[in-house]
Amino acid sequence: MVGSSSGSRVPTFSGDAAAFPNWSIRMKRHLCSEGLSNLVEEGYKKPQPAEILGAAAMKELKLDMVNDAKALSLIRSALSPNIVLRISSATSAKEAWDTIHTMFQNKTTIFPNRVESLLPWTNLQATVRCSGKIHKMHFYGQRKQKGFGAGWRQFLDHHNLVEGDALVFEVLESNDSKLDLNVHILRSALPPDLEEEVKRRRAESKVIIKN
Repeated sequence: MVGSSSGSRVPTFSGDAAAFPNWSIRMKRHLCSEGLSNLVEEGYKKPQPAEILGAAAMKELKLDMVNDAKALSLIRSALSPNIVLRISSATSAKEAWDTIHTMFQNKTTIFPNRVESLLPWTNLQATVRCSGKIHKMHFYGQRKQKGFGAGWRQFLDHHNLVEGDALVFEVLESNDSKLDLNVHILRSALPPDLEEEVKRRRAESKVIIKN
C-alpha cells in the first residue's frame, strides 16, 4: 500500500529545458517517497473490455487507479500552467511523465564550430530576432556546452517548429555583456546543397548547444 507523504514539497518545473534533468531526478525521488514511482515507470495493467475480474483483482485495480490519479495530480501540481495545458490529454501518470520527457529531454541544436567562437563566454540575457518577433532568453556561456535556458522552449513553440525544420543563426552583436542574434527558419527540409554543407561540418567538428 502507498505510504503517506512525509510533507516534503513537490519540486516545481517552469519549462527551462536546462533545468529539466535536475527536476526530473528530484521529481522521481518525490514520487518514490510517496510509493508511486512504479506508476510513472511502468504504469499499471488495465483489464481488457470483456475481462471479468475476481474480487482480489478488482480491489487491486481500484487501488492502482487511485494511486495513478494521485501520481498524475502530483506531476501536474509540479508544472507551470502552460506545460500542464500541453499534457492535459494524458489520462495516466506514465503518459504524462513520458510526454514531458519527450518535450524536454535530449533536444539539441547543432552549430558549426566557428559559430561557438563568436558566442560570449559569460552568462547573460540574449536577444533573438525571428520573423519580426523579438525574444529575450537566458544564454549560458560559462558552461562546458554553451546553451540557451529559459525562453528557448517558448521560442520553439511560438514559431511552431517541428522535426525537419532548420535554423540559421546570424550573429548581429556578441560580447561579454550582449548577445544579439537573428534567426532564419527553413521549413521542413534544407536545400540539398546546404544539407550537404551541414553534414560536412558536423562530420568535421560540432558544438552542441542544448535548449
